[in-house]
Amino acid sequence: DRRTVMRHDVKVCCTMENDSEPGKFDIQDLAGRVKLGIRRKQVVLGRDKLFNLGKRGQVGMVWAMKDLSRRARGKLQLECTEFEIPLLHEGEMAEIGELTGASNTKVYIIKKGFSGLHTVLRHLARGDL
Repeated sequence: DRRTVMRHDVKVCCTMENDSEPGKFDIQDLAGRVKLGIRRKQVVLGRDKLFNLGKRGQVGMVWAMKDLSRRARGKLQLECTEFEIPLLHEGEMAEIGELTGASNTKVYIIKKGFSGLHTVLRHLARGDL
């Protein structure tokens, strides 16, 4: 199982473990945090607002699903690179949509005010996610 993270023009590929160890952060943990963030308006659904939020410096991270089309993925990578936003490609739309309560969503824009953002980014950097 592989994932790709875009971080300031540097593409990092890491292997992801399927079994969760104590103290290890996984996709279900992130989905749970995103579900709470949606309720608190710390997470924006869809790609439409990325440009405006990115221009204002309000985006902390973008989480996109693996089943995003190639063209949409390319546009998303360009915007994230332009605004120096970390980009995580992980999970399938149906599975993550069920966990977050936001079905048919392929892009989650996580704002800088998101509680736990630093924890998520730290786990991404270490390859725990």
